[in-house]
Amino acid sequence: EQAPQLGAWACQLAQARGMARKKPGSSQPGGPDVGKAKDDGRVQVVLLQSVPSLGVKGSVVSANAGWMRHELFPKGRAVYATPENVQQHSMSAEQRAAASDPEKLAARRTEKLLQALRTMVVHVSRRSNWYQKEPTKMLGAVTAWDICQAAEKQYGVRLHESHIFIDGPIRSFGAFKIPLNLRTKDDRQVELTVDINSVRWIRHGSAAA
Repeated sequence: EQAPQLGAWACQLAQARGMARKKPGSSQPGGPDVGKAKDDGRVQVVLLQSVPSLGVKGSVVSANAGWMRHELFPKGRAVYATPENVQQHSMSAEQRAAASDPEKLAARRTEKLLQALRTMVVHVSRRSNWYQKEPTKMLGAVTAWDICQAAEKQYGVRLHESHIFIDGPIRSFGAFKIPLNLRTKDDRQVELTVDINSVRWIRHGSAAA
């Protein structure tokens, strides 16, 4: 009578061991579905470093699951493309371009700035000699330094006095096309429009208004 009982116990033990071997989940970091390979043995990853043949830093790419498991992930070159990792580590197209070719990106940004300078109008205020009935006569002058200060205050663009091509201080009111010591990619001279307007009074520090 004991043999059947022993056989039933052995059967239950074998089933329990089998269930333990089939324990749900995954050894990959981040839960059972993270890093799960597709049918072709590849996984989606976010590159933390530029990797030849895969892509530049910040790209979301498909990588060989074995390569990711044994090489990329352990060495900190990539993480699995979970929603959290994608949000934290992925980059925009412009950021990826900077990582792959920073000089090219810098040149592109400079060209955009030069094109923007051509459409800007920098305003500078100066007092007129109105109390002597000479409203068109300026008291003082506008220098290259004044133009640089106004451009930075109004547009956040930093110019150096050496960028401003003027023979000397401007002593009259009106709008002026000021050539700059800058040229676009197609070798066109960049000009900045400076509008000098007449006022009766200027509060301290507001001349570049």
